[in-house]
Amino acid sequence: MWMVDKNGVREAIDAIKVKLTDSNDAAQGLADLHSIIRTKEEHLWRASVQCSYARVVELSSLLEMELNMLSGAADAAENGNSARATTLLDDFLDFIDENYSDEIPPAMS
Repeated sequence: MWMVDKNGVREAIDAIKVKLTDSNDAAQGLADLHSIIRTKEEHLWRASVQCSYARVVELSSLLEMELNMLSGAADAAENGNSARATTLLDDFLDFIDENYSDEIPPAMS
């Protein structure tokens, strides 16, 4: 299974959701979202130029699904539908939780 810093992802997406629902910060939230999309597109491009081993194909598929959710959220935000955008961002977080291991395991008490 692929690994990410789930807490870091959640914090970044939660910050974007707050900005998208605040008319004063919506443009910055959308800019932050587009920045994540560009990064994911670059990751997808890098994965696509690698050999077509099963793990690379698996990663490409995950990245394409992430991009679809993030792009849908950006489209919704651009059309003034912050409620739809935040719902899609919540779906994105659920997808991350389901499909990735946590790169930084929770601290053991």
